[in-house]
Amino acid sequence: MFYAIEDRIRGLPATQRAAVRQSDTRRLIEDFKPWLEARLLEVSKKFGLGKAIRYTLNHWDGLTRFIDDGRIRSSAASSR
Repeated sequence: MFYAIEDRIRGLPATQRAAVRQSDTRRLIEDFKPWLEARLLEVSKKFGLGKAIRYTLNHWDGLTRFIDDGRIRSSAASSR
């Protein structure tokens, strides 16, 4: 779903990308974080899925910064 939104706004000016992300992507992200937190309680933190979820939650601010700044590409690389 996130990538479908990004495909739709690719090539638009940064201000328009930010506006679409704020209206469309933000609600998905807001639902995704509690879902991840709930899954983390269900899986072992020692295995790959648990590690991936923990990594995502530990880097949440960087991973979601693209929502408010249309200049940022929506990729995990931009959070590092």
